[in-house]
Amino acid sequence: MLSEAFGVSDRQVYRVAAEGQGDTRGRVLVSKHVTFRAPKEEIDAFLASAGAVGITGKSQAFRALVRMASGLFELFPDQLERFNRSAWLIGKEGQLLNQLARSVHRGKLRLTDEDRVLLAKCLDANTRLYSELRAIVDEAKSRRGYALSQLSEVKGQGDG
Repeated sequence: MLSEAFGVSDRQVYRVAAEGQGDTRGRVLVSKHVTFRAPKEEIDAFLASAGAVGITGKSQAFRALVRMASGLFELFPDQLERFNRSAWLIGKEGQLLNQLARSVHRGKLRLTDEDRVLLAKCLDANTRLYSELRAIVDEAKSRRGYALSQLSEVKGQGDG
């Protein structure tokens, strides 16, 4: 079910779950040295554009290109922190929606039936969006080799 939801293989889901539990055996990948010919100007332009999004080094740049060509969603280093911050803000909005729902439940705030349905839908949509964004951020950070302790931290802003 997760593999279908995120458009990845079952093996990928199990690998990410194992890494989340501290199992690093899935990270051992056999690498292959690859060479090819291309005009120097094209290579320099590609590496310059990769550098502009925070990718340093030829290998990292070409691996990112291969992953994108394979259909994997790629967050570049300069986008990763902004994306993580967005996920964190969406989580905070969810907390505010929950506070609103608690006020309604305790009778401190009265809503029409239509407003209650709308609040429930907003909570569900926020929860789904937050979960999907966290999964994308965690996957991108995992591919970039972040330590497990850093997966949900951005300058003191975690999932909480």
